[in-house]
Amino acid sequence: MVSDLVSEAFAIIAKGINSGYVSREINSNIIAHLRQINQTEETLFKSAQDIVKDEGFYSLLGYCHQEGIGINLNQQKALEFYQIGAVIGDDCAQFLLGKCWQLGHGIIARKDPEHAFRWYRKAAEAGNHMAQYLVGTLYEDKYQDFKLSYKWYKKSARGGNRYGQTSLGYLYENGYGTAKNMRLAFHWYRQAAENDESFGQLNLAHFYSKGLMISQDLFQAFLWYEKSAQLENRFAQVVVGNFYWSGNVIHRNWLKGFRAWNKAASSGMEAMEFNMSEAYFHGWGAQKDRHEFFRHYRKIKVPSLTIEETPYTAKRCEFGR
Repeated sequence: MVSDLVSEAFAIIAKGINSGYVSREINSNIIAHLRQINQTEETLFKSAQDIVKDEGFYSLLGYCHQEGIGINLNQQKALEFYQIGAVIGDDCAQFLLGKCWQLGHGIIARKDPEHAFRWYRKAAEAGNHMAQYLVGTLYEDKYQDFKLSYKWYKKSARGGNRYGQTSLGYLYENGYGTAKNMRLAFHWYRQAAENDESFGQLNLAHFYSKGLMISQDLFQAFLWYEKSAQLENRFAQVVVGNFYWSGNVIHRNWLKGFRAWNKAASSGMEAMEFNMSEAYFHGWGAQKDRHEFFRHYRKIKVPSLTIEETPYTAKRCEFGR
């Protein structure tokens, strides 16, 4: 039935938003579902158009316009549908409208954090778990109100949002806004890690590396660092490179170590410039190259990082694709 097709697609979007998926992941899940039931993106869009006034799937129509699902990209149309959905109380539309204000999408000519927060707050109060996470970050970063950030992170984490889970673990680990509780910190880092949140994986790896709330297990730590590095976490890439170069836990592999450090350096990790200069000077994992050695050597501003010195902390998600 038409309504089933539309409601299933809407459920995929709502679950993705609440869980903290980026658009790329949500789009992939929608397309996979359509293929499974032998339907096309164009059929989905037309079906949503046909029943939107009766069923109210305005956020789905807006999302199709924003992501080019079954229709050409049109940020202005997306914004218009989000506005209608937001007014009638659709928490996904409210969240997506807040995102438009934050990024300046659609007919919005400028970014407006205050407007964005207003709609995020409405969505959070309506139970949107991604919005709850973002409201928590505002209270933590802008107002330094850890009690309120704890309140919203807890709602978000319990609702399955991976960023809320990492952030809640961070508050428990450091005793911000609540009593310090390393057991609960470990629990929420693991939840986030299993939900493919790279900083949850990074922090969980640190617990294994240091033997916090669990027996020290450097190999298990390496596995979680590697998962995080594969999700482009530059801090984890540093540590993975250290593991491959030291050869203390896994077999030494200069090439894999070089590749991990090179990724970290390419993403702006200044502490990797020394490591890269050494690699090119000695030919460790790369051919000796005096030009590359001097290029990286001139960029050295901070000392290299060891496994123990690598920073680990809850980070904010990015509205990337």
